[in-house]
Amino acid sequence: MTDEYMSLEDTKLLLGILRTAYPKFYSAIGVDSLEFEDTISLWHLMLSDTPLQTAKIALYKLIATCKFPPSISEMRECIASVGYIAVLDAGDAWAEVNRAIVSYGYYREREALASMSEATRKAVACIGWQTLFSLKGL
Repeated sequence: MTDEYMSLEDTKLLLGILRTAYPKFYSAIGVDSLEFEDTISLWHLMLSDTPLQTAKIALYKLIATCKFPPSISEMRECIASVGYIAVLDAGDAWAEVNRAIVSYGYYREREALASMSEATRKAVACIGWQTLFSLKGL
């Protein structure tokens, strides 16, 4: 995920997506352009500390699961649920690989992969279990 935070233009884009996803709701309440500008300002204030990609993921999740447009608090709650995925740094991931090598050896690849976090497992699968052994000189 990127660390680029929400700009005012990004907030307008997200609220435009909400208007498109819930057209009957927004036409029924008859929001005029001045009220919509106030809405954009408030949403921007409340979401400006959020990485853009995280906000998009949360918005798409809410659209897929909510019958009515989300409130700011629902959006922030969803952001919290999708935005803080623990990702190992390279050193921790390599330590996972080394533990698996020691514990499972060359021939127990399936068990070794099952012992790793999803991101590490995917990286190891791309490199190849046997290739890692040759890199380590085992």
